[in-house]
Amino acid sequence: MSSDIHTARPAPKVPLPAHFPSALALLSVVAAFAAIRFACLFDDLWLDEIWSLTIVSEVSSPAQIFTRLLHDNNHPLNSLWIYLVAPTKAGWIYRLFAWLTGSASIWLAAKVGRAFFQKLHPAAPGGQARAAELMSATLLGGSYLFIHYSSEARGYAPAVCFGLLALFALQRGGDQPRSPWAIIYWLAGILALLSHVVGAQLLVAGAVLSLVRAEAARDWPGRLRDAAWWHVVPTLAGAVYYWSFVRRIRIGGGEHVSLPRVIGELVVYEFGVPSSVALTIAVPLLLGVMLFGMARLWSRDRALAVFFVVVVFGGPCAWWCANRSALIYPRYLIVSGAGALLLIGQLLADVWGRGQAGRLGCLALLALFLWGNSLHTVSLIREGRSRFRAVLRFVADHTPTEGITFTGEAETDTLLVAHLASTITPARPMRFIFAADRKLIVPQWGLVHQFEGSPLPLTEIYDPATQYTYQLERIFPHRGLSENWSWVVYRNQTALTADFRAR
Repeated sequence: MSSDIHTARPAPKVPLPAHFPSALALLSVVAAFAAIRFACLFDDLWLDEIWSLTIVSEVSSPAQIFTRLLHDNNHPLNSLWIYLVAPTKAGWIYRLFAWLTGSASIWLAAKVGRAFFQKLHPAAPGGQARAAELMSATLLGGSYLFIHYSSEARGYAPAVCFGLLALFALQRGGDQPRSPWAIIYWLAGILALLSHVVGAQLLVAGAVLSLVRAEAARDWPGRLRDAAWWHVVPTLAGAVYYWSFVRRIRIGGGEHVSLPRVIGELVVYEFGVPSSVALTIAVPLLLGVMLFGMARLWSRDRALAVFFVVVVFGGPCAWWCANRSALIYPRYLIVSGAGALLLIGQLLADVWGRGQAGRLGCLALLALFLWGNSLHTVSLIREGRSRFRAVLRFVADHTPTEGITFTGEAETDTLLVAHLASTITPARPMRFIFAADRKLIVPQWGLVHQFEGSPLPLTEIYDPATQYTYQLERIFPHRGLSENWSWVVYRNQTALTADFRAR
């Protein structure tokens, strides 16, 4: 008996691509750490960010960012972004460029870490390569140093991002003499330099990587020509940029800090270790791990070993040899920090392939790393970068007159007063009195910067210009990284009842 009714057959299932679980896991890691960075965007702008806004407001065209703003707070790509979005009362918008590039750096670190591992271990199972990818993303994503500067309107996050993009392009097409990836390498390298001069460190390391690989090849003259094709454009661009801009910039000032102390702070904020053991235990231990990792790389890929030597130690050595008297802070070594995390990612992926014990060990180390860094991150989200708004609120609550006058040892404090005074409610007229004007208008409050390691502040200070004595009222401790000094607030009891608007 025939029938026109046919039994419906289920549609065939389309299998997911083999790389889909890995891509989904990486996307989840990037999204999670990007969300954390986004949560850090909404605190008060810090002094250097406000300084950048102030100097950018002085230009009338983007070209003047490169010709007129010869100041070390001018990170050109970041300044271009500020010029594009200003003016806005929402300070977090100024930080969006850093957030976007800082979040992209997590994905790029993962891809670079995976490419390195596959180069070193071509016969390793795919699970280990995926582990290298995810661990590199987790390390860069969870490190407080990179969270902080991925949520601050400066050029450090873009410099790392474009430097990693250049390195990714070099890994993808570096073996091909006329690869289209070279164009991406050129553009990314130039953008890294325009983000901040620290971006040059990754470009130098990339050039060294290509040169060492070319020297080891049989057809080394031809490989050297291929390497020149990749690196001559960013090298020439860097030379022009240095002679036309970098060598002409002036330093805004700051505290002179020794290189060992800077390295100790770098380890604290990058790896989440307690500051009490940073120099005595953590730095020697990490140095040993770095050297061990480089020695292991040397036996497998000499060029990659030399690359990590340059990218990890090149920054500190360059500062030590050429700039012993110059200012140096942990952020200037952020590229060295990124290189250290990539190298540790390689070591952890190697351990991951050594059975169940190796995997448990990796997970335990990552958990400690994330926990230590989360303490700084939570503090940043809760309290912000700067205590200056708290200083203004305290002063406003303890000043009986409507108008409030300040003085201080750093004239840059006037930028903070001008920018944040309008955020204090109820609104109070505030004015920063420069040294030349103290005889005409007596300041009610004095602000002093207390750097770490300095002697304890005096309980009284005397101003010979006005012949007034200021009493120590309160100390607002510093937060590290951005705010590298404590605020010491002094009160002029005699002038506290004098309203500057009546003079």
